[in-house]
Amino acid sequence: MLLTRTRWRCDKERKGITMTTTSTRRYPITDAEPRTAEEASALAYELERATARTPEPAAILHSYSKTGRVTLQSLLPQVPCWGPPLPRASGVLWPNEVRDPLYRTLKKGKPHRQMQLDVLPDSFPRIDVHVLGRRMEGQFIKNLVNNSDEIDIPAGSLSTTLDTAEESAQARLLDAVQGSSDAIPKGYMIQQASEFVFRGAWTLIKAIWEYLVHKTITVDLDVPVDVPGYETDDYIVDSLRQQFVSNATIPVREVKWHII
Repeated sequence: MLLTRTRWRCDKERKGITMTTTSTRRYPITDAEPRTAEEASALAYELERATARTPEPAAILHSYSKTGRVTLQSLLPQVPCWGPPLPRASGVLWPNEVRDPLYRTLKKGKPHRQMQLDVLPDSFPRIDVHVLGRRMEGQFIKNLVNNSDEIDIPAGSLSTTLDTAEESAQARLLDAVQGSSDAIPKGYMIQQASEFVFRGAWTLIKAIWEYLVHKTITVDLDVPVDVPGYETDDYIVDSLRQQFVSNATIPVREVKWHII
């Protein structure tokens, strides 16, 4: 469920995410599951003391990709107007100065333009951890960046899947949350916040909590995007159907520990 959206002018530095290293130090959580309010209170107190105060910034790790949504049509080469003799889903294009005359002469129409979008993880602004309830709930924020200098991106639909990537804490935090994006003017970025609730077995919850102590979670983010095309007086903007996949460490701005 989409909760908030914020828009501001995007500079070049915000379009990328700086690579950082993460600490390997871990504060142990007992293997024995707390059964009483007293045990849960003692655990929450220790975790509150151990929680790092300054989270590290988001960092793309070893993978980030955006590919075309695969359909039967997208698997066929489209030359010469689209690009080299490769499937359209590959996203490889001729430069506009090569494609524009071809559209005008061979297809007797306006030149075409493509939306340039990046979907990047940002942060968990707050996560509430319920010890006896074995539950975590909070928000996940992602950035939608319009990298085009001439094309506005209209509102479109997307669904977000978010999995923890750590081997000892593999869980699905967000399961294909459906939503719609606001329009993104050229050169701007918007933020989207999705609400999540996660419940699990004690062993899995314990592993995730240990990462939360450092206010950083390593995740795999998958966002299919579907934005309709449109036409202006000067050109036609093609529809955008892409899959954005990334592996990243995401900061948790605030962690609150609760007994129940």
